[in-house]
Amino acid sequence: MARRDPRWLAAVLALAGLAWSATLAPSVLTWLRQHTIPEIVSAMSPDRPYIEESRECLGLFMAALAAVALGLWRPGPPPATD
Repeated sequence: MARRDPRWLAAVLALAGLAWSATLAPSVLTWLRQHTIPEIVSAMSPDRPYIEESRECLGLFMAALAAVALGLWRPGPPPATD
């Protein structure tokens, strides 16, 4: 019996990641509009929460892209052995 690929799981994870990332998008916009780009790698501080939220948003977006890639990926046939 062949094992089925859980493409639905990859889709659910991608949608959840994108939805969560969208809730943090205002922080990314704040960072891009009012601050410098190298600031994203600076230390977190209580007076700059947009830095950590921007990192989280970008990380969730990358995880969603990875879930999409895994959902679309299909393994090829096994190599022939002689």
